[in-house]
Amino acid sequence: MKNLTLIFCFVLALVSSGPVTGQAPVVGQAPVEGQAPVEGQAAVAPKAKPAPPAGMTRYVFGLIKKGPVWTPGPSAEIQKIQEGHMANIERLAKEGKLVLAGPFEAGEDLRGIFIFKTETLEEARVLTETDPAVKAGRLRVDLTYWWGPTVLQEVQKLWEASQKK
Repeated sequence: MKNLTLIFCFVLALVSSGPVTGQAPVVGQAPVEGQAPVEGQAAVAPKAKPAPPAGMTRYVFGLIKKGPVWTPGPSAEIQKIQEGHMANIERLAKEGKLVLAGPFEAGEDLRGIFIFKTETLEEARVLTETDPAVKAGRLRVDLTYWWGPTVLQEVQKLWEASQKK
């Protein structure tokens, strides 16, 4: 766990220092290009994916927040959901879809982050819906496009190597 925390801190410092290019849509707001419409709204045709700045890749950044049925405190049910949540994170990382995930230290509304390597917000949204904590309503995830360093995709390899020691 200490190694994971160090890797997470290193990556967070690395990605925080990179340039950011414009604002991107957030799932849950009015539909924008490339996003699935909310019921009753018309779809907006997606734009072509912009060319990446040198050394940068477009990811889907997810802010994990308390869901509508989040409750504090331990219970057998919460433990089971958490175990499923962690297993889902591991599965998505091994599939190469989830580049980075981790919790925030403070236990407020913001619970953590996901960084997906997917082509669209919709693909990332579908992946979040495979998470038992999201399915149970304990967590929800707001998604947006985010430009980060291409090297971020190497985190899974670093993590796996650190676990073999």
